[in-house]
Amino acid sequence: MEYRHIRQLIHSVLIPLVKFCPSRAWDEWLAKLLYPLFHHCKHALSGLWCSLLHEGRAKVPDDHGILTGSDLRIDVMEEKLLRYLTRKMFSLLSVLALPGLNTGLPSLEQSGHIGLVEAASLKDLEAFASSSMIVFLLKHKTMALPVLEMNIEAFSWTDEAVTKISSSCGVVVLLAILSDYVDLQGFVSKELFCAII
Repeated sequence: MEYRHIRQLIHSVLIPLVKFCPSRAWDEWLAKLLYPLFHHCKHALSGLWCSLLHEGRAKVPDDHGILTGSDLRIDVMEEKLLRYLTRKMFSLLSVLALPGLNTGLPSLEQSGHIGLVEAASLKDLEAFASSSMIVFLLKHKTMALPVLEMNIEAFSWTDEAVTKISSSCGVVVLLAILSDYVDLQGFVSKELFCAII
């Protein structure tokens, strides 16, 4: 599928589906749809951004969406396609972190005011898998890995999309603080922290 079509698929189908999918259908619908998307986009965006940053050209393989013309025009169109796809992917990730899709979790502002009883109940992430989209995602490591890797890599990309991942990174940091999930705490304290710096 061409990248411009993937962008439209995310915008027209997946974002509305994620927003309105009942939690009982997350495993059946979202896991099957989001895993191949995250896996494909992680590898595609990583390679294209590496090419753009190091060689000055995105080298997007969508030659059907780019009209023939000067090399400069092709370079500009390739970069536009890359940026559009990047922004749409991170729009999807920011939707995953919406408070309405993570009802079982306190906000970052509230996290400092959580009592000891509430904090103890948050230790088990599994209890929140049906009320938190981010916990659902983290529970499925094959889905979570490409997303977490994209979040880290995005901090080196020269695009405004980085601002869109702040909400999903914020929820991941909150979960690392409140839970006893050692892998997540290691990810936040090492990889994510270094990428942000």
